[in-house]
Amino acid sequence: MKLLIVTLCVLAALIPSALSIDCYVCRNSNGNCMSGKTSCSGIACLKAKGGDAVAKTCTNSLGCNVAKSICKNSGDCEAYCCDSDLCNGGVPLKPVKVVTLLAMALAVAKYLM
Repeated sequence: MKLLIVTLCVLAALIPSALSIDCYVCRNSNGNCMSGKTSCSGIACLKAKGGDAVAKTCTNSLGCNVAKSICKNSGDCEAYCCDSDLCNGGVPLKPVKVVTLLAMALAVAKYLM
């Protein structure tokens, strides 16, 4: 039983480092600000853009939801959350993947006709 408790304590101590994520972090920046990288204990990276100002940081799911809600309600900004290392650097990949898949589908359809 003691061994089980010690093992659980060791595993619990390792979990935060295993769940860390690398994010770009900067505030009040004009442009894309891709120089400040940090390892975060959060589970997501956030990128918020309003006009020419860009802010990037680490966050959790609640922070993502709050940022998205604020931007949606105000209409003055956009917020994007992601969960892979340095994913808040540039353009979100999901729309790019959709466009790529659509282009590939159209090319295949044209080839088959």
